[in-house]
Amino acid sequence: MRILLMLFILPAFIFAQPAGSNYYEFTPSPAYANLSKYPDYEEVGFLHPESKGKVEKLYFALTGNVARKDTIRVIGDPSDGSYAPSMWVNGILNYNLYAQFVIDYQPGQSWFELDLSGLNLEIGGLDRIGISHLIKEGGPFLLADTDKSSKPNNSWLVQTFKPNPNFYDLRGLPSPVTTDFLLAAKVKWYNGDEQGDPPTPTLVDVTEKVGLVGKSGELLKSPMGAVYDWNNDGFDDIFVGDNYFENNGNGTFTNVTSKFQKVIDGDKIFGDIDNDGQTDIFVAKGGGNDKIYYGSADGFMEITDPVFKTNTDPTTTPLFLDYNNDGQLDIFIARGRATVNGQEVYYQDQLFLNKGNRVFEDVTESAGIAAGEPGPNYDCWGASVTDYNNDGFTDIFVATYRLAPDLLYKNNGDGTFTEVGAETGVLGNVTLVKDYYGHGMGSDWGDMNGDGLLDLVVGNLGHPDERGAYSNPSLIFFNNNDNIFTETHQELGLKFFEMNAGPTFVDLDNDGDLDLWSCQYSYEALTETSTPKYSRVYMNEGKENNYKLKDMTWELGSKIHGAWTALSLDYDLDGDMDLLVCSNQENVKLFENKLDNMGNFLNLRIDKESVAKGFSASITNNDRLLFRSNQGIVSTGRASQSSNMLHFGLGNQENTVVLQIEHNGGESLVIDGLKPNTNYWMNRQGRFVLPIRPELISPLNEQLVKISDELVWKPMWNVEKIELIISEKGGSELYRDTFNYQTTYNIKDIVNVENNKTYTWQIIGKKKGDETIISEEGSFRIDFQSSVSSKLVGLTSTVYPNPVKDKLNLKMNSVENRLYSIEMIDLIGRTVANFGKKIIGGEAELQLDISQIPTGDYNLIISDDKGKSRIIKVVKVN
Repeated sequence: MRILLMLFILPAFIFAQPAGSNYYEFTPSPAYANLSKYPDYEEVGFLHPESKGKVEKLYFALTGNVARKDTIRVIGDPSDGSYAPSMWVNGILNYNLYAQFVIDYQPGQSWFELDLSGLNLEIGGLDRIGISHLIKEGGPFLLADTDKSSKPNNSWLVQTFKPNPNFYDLRGLPSPVTTDFLLAAKVKWYNGDEQGDPPTPTLVDVTEKVGLVGKSGELLKSPMGAVYDWNNDGFDDIFVGDNYFENNGNGTFTNVTSKFQKVIDGDKIFGDIDNDGQTDIFVAKGGGNDKIYYGSADGFMEITDPVFKTNTDPTTTPLFLDYNNDGQLDIFIARGRATVNGQEVYYQDQLFLNKGNRVFEDVTESAGIAAGEPGPNYDCWGASVTDYNNDGFTDIFVATYRLAPDLLYKNNGDGTFTEVGAETGVLGNVTLVKDYYGHGMGSDWGDMNGDGLLDLVVGNLGHPDERGAYSNPSLIFFNNNDNIFTETHQELGLKFFEMNAGPTFVDLDNDGDLDLWSCQYSYEALTETSTPKYSRVYMNEGKENNYKLKDMTWELGSKIHGAWTALSLDYDLDGDMDLLVCSNQENVKLFENKLDNMGNFLNLRIDKESVAKGFSASITNNDRLLFRSNQGIVSTGRASQSSNMLHFGLGNQENTVVLQIEHNGGESLVIDGLKPNTNYWMNRQGRFVLPIRPELISPLNEQLVKISDELVWKPMWNVEKIELIISEKGGSELYRDTFNYQTTYNIKDIVNVENNKTYTWQIIGKKKGDETIISEEGSFRIDFQSSVSSKLVGLTSTVYPNPVKDKLNLKMNSVENRLYSIEMIDLIGRTVANFGKKIIGGEAELQLDISQIPTGDYNLIISDDKGKSRIIKVVKVN
């Protein structure tokens, strides 16, 4: 629909930027327009600064010739400028509503002000904030400039109540206005002004750096992926985009796709189906083409039970779980849809019992799965496993599509399930149409509020027009003590976006509270769209703030367009969780976690040892309960798999902790004396797996190093302390230090090493119980000259007297004003005196007090702000 504007010639000064505002996007002009020909339409306008800040005031200009009350709604933009939200989600159902105000409009008034300072509402960066209201005959109407509209569109007219015959007779369809409404804001900017740059990213895209690229070096595109340690070396490997990457343990990956050439392409999940200690693979192809590959010393063999081949239904989400606690991985398959003769057809989800010897039985009917999904069945785009009631039996959740109710299959403990979605409240929120719910795109389970019960997040694709009145946004369900769930997404601050997809719980800052990554899918490639669909990362603000979620995507720098699923892992075993985010519309990205103010951690891996039962684990930390659960595969999207390692953020806890493990089937273990900042790998009986021999990364083979370099070794499991031994090459031991587990050591902290000498080094990993394992030798040579950066130009300098007792005079002549830092270091580069920074332009003379420095030979280092340095040798005498 083309919108025509009625123009009013008004004095420009009336509509200049309103007093008190510091941001607007309209163009000041002597001519303005209103849309008085469209009563009962909705006017929707947005502001979108490049930088981010807190909105304190919102201003808008109205005109009209009728005095009346008008309701102004402050709203978000769920479609990033591609499609305006309507009253159906802004007011009738209000999950896109931040606040609403009733104003008294009188003819002749222009600017109005809304005080938003108490809402803690943020604007800019990636997010747009705006207003909406319904037009009435005679006004008031929003005024607009007469310049071209902003891109993406900031101003819209919405046919709120009028069916559109060109699009399924839907109401609430928007049309962009060809100009900008007169909106302005007062914003408290986080980084200077409306053009302030975001902080340096701390969720850092390291995809290419670590080697997650195709055989020709290309970035990979895929909406799904899997994380699994298929070679059992303690480091999670990655499958994505039909490429297989083995983790080298040193922060890099190697593309080993050729090792899997016998395995067909397709979405995959990994596990040990036949309990032989080898990794097996389920390939989700559907249409009777699902396949199982069993691992062996000679590679993979395709041995698929005929029960999978005879079923020709589409396979959407395969899950590994042990639902009957017999120690063998069973398989649940959530089925999608197909179009047959122009009609959508939905298919029955199925459960397959592992009977051993690579034989499966379809128990969909006898186990009660069929009874929980009545015909004509439901569409599915994601399912997950859980133990929501902590009874030691694995339950199944299915996020359905096409507005069907979500399904929760309660495991009865006798080999059967009962569907309890309605009984527990997780089927979805009530909408304006009976029995219509959401478009599920994925789900995840985790204890978000620290009460020892698993909460649920469901990613729902939703529309901002009339369809939003009978479809759910993404939802968060808190698990109550009676296993009835309360939906809390809006109270917690989870934003409504049209293309929300798979969600993932992960503790990013190690404070013990689960944070949330929420994917946003797109139908368009990043290179083709004008409105990118960026995923969001929310930080959990903890108990003191009622576990509210704060969107930190802009601050953390984790931008990715069109992602469906995010996989959590600690790829470098440094104790903070990283994210592999899968997108076929931009590319797959591995975000390495470099967040500031990181807390302590404990990582836990339990070998199943021919037993596939699920388990839960908990730590009581400073009167806080940290509860984690592993009930099989961790799937958060359509066909996806996160790491099966349990991660505990311990905050500032430095003392040892007590770990309680509850295995499904009744086995319970309590293990005390575990140290923070340690990776623990144990069997089901609580015995620690012997750590892999420590492997040095660098320096090796008499490598030349700088004093600022580090000794680096691979991460280890079950090592609580490290002992470092430094020896002269071919000589005696020179230095020994024992410290809590870490993977680096500063060379500058090694005592008594000298310039241009060669040293050997080893580490000993000490595990609980004083068992030790020693590494092979590395070697290095310190070169002082390489420790100082390239030559400084544009400065002349001399010192006197030299040799010197206590006061050293430094004469400098700089050709331009420049900031210089001055320090004294010993012959291997350790700082013995720091004389600070000085701005020098022209001639200057400084007197340096070195009376407290021991006698000996030293180097005075003068460095500029670009890292260029000059060395002056100094002899200190008595």
